[in-house]
Amino acid sequence: MKMSRPTSKALCVMLTLLCVAVPLMAQQAEKPSDGGYVQGKADGERDGRGSPLWILAGLAGGAISCLVFGLAPMIVGIPCGVAGAAATVAAPYSLSPAPSPSGLVGKSAEYVRGYTDGFKSKSNSGNALYSGIGCGVAWVVVGCLEVLLVLSWMSS
Repeated sequence: MKMSRPTSKALCVMLTLLCVAVPLMAQQAEKPSDGGYVQGKADGERDGRGSPLWILAGLAGGAISCLVFGLAPMIVGIPCGVAGAAATVAAPYSLSPAPSPSGLVGKSAEYVRGYTDGFKSKSNSGNALYSGIGCGVAWVVVGCLEVLLVLSWMSS
């Protein structure tokens, strides 16, 4: 079947328009009305900071895991010490902080859900950072004390 010249030109123009129009329509379809979820998530991430009190938890967990690492027999001490340090840093993710409800009064349900998700995400990562700092400091301090203990024991 042979097409006439005007028909083939019209077909080319239609295909060109479709190539431009289809991605634009798909892009418009990808923008759901989120009811404020995205804005709430951005606000929650801005407000979520983490608690510096997690440094104390990191110090305690790090000291215990370092003591186990250094004082237990090697076959038990190394895996238990490393697992203890990893658990100390991962612990904040199991205890998700909740944002203050007073700032969310009068907001849409989607905004509140987004705010809560963003707040928990940012706070958990901040808490893990604080816990990791405490754990690292504890490992350095307790490790140095263990080395000094061993050196004094060997010299006597």
